[in-house]
Amino acid sequence: FSGCSSLTSITIPSGVTSISNSAFWNCSSLKSVIFGENSQLTSIGEYAFYDCSNLASITIPDGVTSIGDYTFRGCSSLTSITIPSGVTSIGNYAFYGCSNLTSVTFGENSQLTSIGEYAFALCRSLTSITIPAGVTSIGDEAFRGCHKLLEIYNQSALPITAGSSDHGDVAYYAENVYTPQSGESKRIETEDGFIFYQDEGTSYLLGYTGAESNLVLPDSCNGKPYSIYQYAFYNSLTLQSITIPAGVTSIGDYAFDSCNNLTSITIPVEVTSIDSSAFYRCYKLIEIYNQSTLSIVAGSSAYGYIAYYAENVYTPQAGESKLIETEDGFIFYQDEGTSYLLGYTDAESNLVLPDSCNGKPYSIYQYAFYNSHTLQNITIPADVT
Repeated sequence: FSGCSSLTSITIPSGVTSISNSAFWNCSSLKSVIFGENSQLTSIGEYAFYDCSNLASITIPDGVTSIGDYTFRGCSSLTSITIPSGVTSIGNYAFYGCSNLTSVTFGENSQLTSIGEYAFALCRSLTSITIPAGVTSIGDEAFRGCHKLLEIYNQSALPITAGSSDHGDVAYYAENVYTPQSGESKRIETEDGFIFYQDEGTSYLLGYTGAESNLVLPDSCNGKPYSIYQYAFYNSLTLQSITIPAGVTSIGDYAFDSCNNLTSITIPVEVTSIDSSAFYRCYKLIEIYNQSTLSIVAGSSAYGYIAYYAENVYTPQAGESKLIETEDGFIFYQDEGTSYLLGYTDAESNLVLPDSCNGKPYSIYQYAFYNSHTLQNITIPADVT
């Protein structure tokens, strides 16, 4: 099935005992894999689901004993995975670049002994993980770039220490490493999908698992102000606008990096620091509402590139949004003689663009349809300049 880009789901019969190397490699539309009841599967080969970027869920059968190299590399829509108790090894790069993976669960009495090199590297949404008791080796940089991995539950005999780059960087970003005898999670997940970490005087917003595109952040974390953590909303492609409440004091590095559909943001008065790359590559962030004392200027790379692409920076005393969203999902920016089509939020695959924006010709803005995987055909009208 390698390269079957139109395949969306598959059911694998109970009698299948192995999935061979590269079996579903680059099946970019594959969303679900279902295994038959009482599956006899024992192994998943190298590259088996490599670059299945839309694979949102998979339940690995209990009989599987090994996960090969690169098996789930680049499965960027995968949000959680349970590793059965019988798995003894996780191969090199097995889950590399699974950027939305928030949960890794190991079966009870896990037999796992080794985690390969770069196995979970660049799993930027991972906030917590348990290292099973039998693990004796973790490969080089197995957890490299897991910038939000704040909690480690270490059941093994490995001497894992917070802040250390040993054992595959597993605790390099950690605030706490717990043992079976100590520790209680400081992680909080709200009903509406916000993930916080709170420990004594420290409160961080780590991320968001909901589906809202126009997002208002919580006023506080258990009644206390908080900081937006590094990489908190990294590569959140559905995010269009965000309002940050008064309880937020700082915005971490790369917090909104590559939010390519973000067009508008409000910075409250209490924000006193924005790290150097907080809004890096937010190519459509065209309007900033600045209520803080930070001197944010359109076109400047200061304060984390927040206004680098901005047309306008508004203060509490001046400014009214120039953004327009039509009933059929087109987003425009219009200011005097300037009209841009910024993007499209609906689901049409054969798209005819509007003739004009409020009767005026317009330009298609940079990255307007970036990463629009469902788009098959597009008709651009005569008035697009």
